[in-house]
Amino acid sequence: MLIFRRVRMKMELMDGAPPGAICACNPSGWMKLDVFSQWFDHFLSHAKPTADDPALLILDGHLSHSKNLNVVLKARDNHVTILCLPPHCTHKLQPLDVGVMYPLSVYHNQALEKWMNNNPGRVVTVFQITKIFTEAYLKAAVPLNSMNGFNKTGIYPFNPDIFTNVDFIAAETTEMDVDNDTIEPPISILGTSSPPLENVQIPSPQASNPETETLQPLQVDVQESLHLTPQLSPLQTPTPMMTQQSPQVPQSSRQASSFPKNTSTPESSERLPPALAVGLPSTSFGVVTPREVRPTPKLEKERVQDE
Repeated sequence: MLIFRRVRMKMELMDGAPPGAICACNPSGWMKLDVFSQWFDHFLSHAKPTADDPALLILDGHLSHSKNLNVVLKARDNHVTILCLPPHCTHKLQPLDVGVMYPLSVYHNQALEKWMNNNPGRVVTVFQITKIFTEAYLKAAVPLNSMNGFNKTGIYPFNPDIFTNVDFIAAETTEMDVDNDTIEPPISILGTSSPPLENVQIPSPQASNPETETLQPLQVDVQESLHLTPQLSPLQTPTPMMTQQSPQVPQSSRQASSFPKNTSTPESSERLPPALAVGLPSTSFGVVTPREVRPTPKLEKERVQDE
């Protein structure tokens, strides 16, 4: 179906169109409810689905597809199952976008450049668009490209493992919790999230022989561990971060990306990493993750669906 941005239709616009193509026009030039209903009738006339041979129609979530009651009822009566894809994933899941649209755009640019070279000084109008499009469409809409589109999306042959974790990284920006009010945050000690302490293995103080030294299990209470003051050696100098800290630490303390050179003043020592705050060696940064230093930006409010 070729949709033209105009009010009245002229048959001269379909000169050189592919065999069996239909046309429609509206002031916006985009898909509308009535235009999609007309296209669906054209689809039924060619697919001819039956009860023994039903059809699966994969569409995006456009308003004319998902909220078109006339098409939904007609699809049920004609053995057609309509599957709407999630938003912002048609470039990975829609066979038409994966297998046909890219070569179609390439061939269309080639045909357009060829026409302009053969007609110097002329401007491409709406009456030449159909002929230029047909030349590109007959090259791109071939069975091999259609088969590759279903294969690369994992629809047929069915392959749920075709996508890896890397393909889902872009979705982390808009990832939101189901209910932030009911989720309890983990216990935070000195700006880091740590699991409950259970059966911590520590060296036994009675063991004198290093060869026979064994580890004795020790039950540590989480509430008591929040009020423990680390033991400092004579060579260590106490800093404000080495004293008792509240479990509630502001978010900004976990997003510090650089450490100051001079840690003697209270202002600079407050930004010390937790490893240095408890007196661990300077190379012990395992408690700080890249997500805490620079977390992934999240969507603050729900997205408004475009109509």
